[in-house]
Amino acid sequence: MTYENDAFCEVSGYNKEEIYGKPHNLVRQNDVPKLAFANLWVTIESGKSWMGPVENQSKDGRFYWVYAFVTKIKHELGPKQPTITHLCHFHI
Repeated sequence: MTYENDAFCEVSGYNKEEIYGKPHNLVRQNDVPKLAFANLWVTIESGKSWMGPVENQSKDGRFYWVYAFVTKIKHELGPKQPTITHLCHFHI
């Protein structure tokens, strides 16, 4: 994660320094099977954005639901095809 607003920090229980640079699965609820995210990744990899409910887990172990919007950010790297360099994930 490279940007976290105050609301995200408040609900997740992490401060910005603790979470910066960490993978987003840091807050993923561990009991959610990876298959549950299959549609998200198929959608993202096809070039579309994804929106849906996601259950996360705060630093102190509490569960919370968000309605997430996920889209990829691409950068041109020379003559190659655009490469995904970031995912933008909004909790709504």
